[in-house]
Amino acid sequence: SRYVFANENTEIRLGQIDMLGPFEVVDTDQALFLKMRVEGPAVDALLLYRGTADLWREGLQLGAPLSPPPEPPIRGWTVQPGTEARQKIPLRKGQYYVVVDNSAAVGVVNPPWNLLGMVGGGAAVVSYSAELGEADDDF
Repeated sequence: SRYVFANENTEIRLGQIDMLGPFEVVDTDQALFLKMRVEGPAVDALLLYRGTADLWREGLQLGAPLSPPPEPPIRGWTVQPGTEARQKIPLRKGQYYVVVDNSAAVGVVNPPWNLLGMVGGGAAVVSYSAELGEADDDF
């Protein structure tokens, strides 16, 4: 009985991030249910308010170097290769982004330098699903 926002794959090259969403929570008794699996190096995942993520993205699009977001994430976690990371995050009404980070500039994971990074070496392929459900639902 959950609404599926997305069920897809994304490739994040070494030194890059990807913003998944925005995901809208419409009631105060709802939660975001996330499942993530990565092939390649471990990655960081950060949950941000949409306003924060939009501001950060605009700066990056204008040429700012990749650096941490303008305010701390609501939640952050690491996705290790070969395991499924599950997060059930009760949230208030609003819009949110999940940022997947494959860089040394943002999260706690520090991917090793890779000579082939400019041609795709060190890329992480993340399979994920994002669902909206009741906060008291089991995961």
